[in-house]
Amino acid sequence: MQAYENGPRIDIKFFPYKSKYNKTKFIKYVVLNTDTRIEEATLKLHLYKADPDGMPGDELLEKEFIVTVNKGVKKTLFNLSAFNLRMPKNGLFVGFERLKIEKNKAEKSIRDATTATNIIQTTFYPLILYNR
Repeated sequence: MQAYENGPRIDIKFFPYKSKYNKTKFIKYVVLNTDTRIEEATLKLHLYKADPDGMPGDELLEKEFIVTVNKGVKKTLFNLSAFNLRMPKNGLFVGFERLKIEKNKAEKSIRDATTATNIIQTTFYPLILYNR
């Protein structure tokens, strides 16, 4: 299943701190299930500390982190080792922002069964796949 959107947004997921993180305090990577029909689609990753109310707070990255997704349906790993980020004790929100830019756009002509006309369907990649 893929998440559809009508405008810009950042989807996020919360990861609570676990005691096993005491052994590996640094965040090494993020993994997303992605689907793209084009080569080198891009998206922006965000990492947020949880604020005292358990909501997304300050962003951990000091600059934009734009990443590339290769063609296909797969688990895509993004290496965060270079940032030396520690897992916050109150948890972490990981977010992704799909970029509606020309480079990520794919168009195809499809037949509208209702009107019996051809229409152009536009998709912005990569698609992020969700599961339970």
